[in-house]
Amino acid sequence: MKRELLLKSNERTDGAPGYTCFVHQKSIPLTLYKDRRDSTLASLVWNEEHRRYLIDIFFNEDKIFEKIAFIKFNKNSILDDELCGLKKIGEDSARRLVQRAKQINKSVGRNDLCPCGTGKKFKNCCLKRKFI
Repeated sequence: MKRELLLKSNERTDGAPGYTCFVHQKSIPLTLYKDRRDSTLASLVWNEEHRRYLIDIFFNEDKIFEKIAFIKFNKNSILDDELCGLKKIGEDSARRLVQRAKQINKSVGRNDLCPCGTGKKFKNCCLKRKFI
């Protein structure tokens, strides 16, 4: 089954916000808004960001750009009863990314950027969190 293209970028040190971008095509089922929102907020929580954008880019059946939509989120966008679940989603995503990097590269160096996408060195991120 085909899936939407998902692109992520973490918040930069110069203050540029992070984003989670879904690229939608008519022939591929649309991910539910709740799942796109949860993915965006989970990245915001996991990466300890101040703000993050959910960007939806839509293409028509001829693969021609149709429209773009975006929503800005920050820590106040998270409901109290959501926080625990979002942390779990962020951790699960980080695990998958680190495991994939280890399969491809055979190991992740302590001073390499963490494959989970925080922009931190591996030793100060997932290695320090001791779940890997």
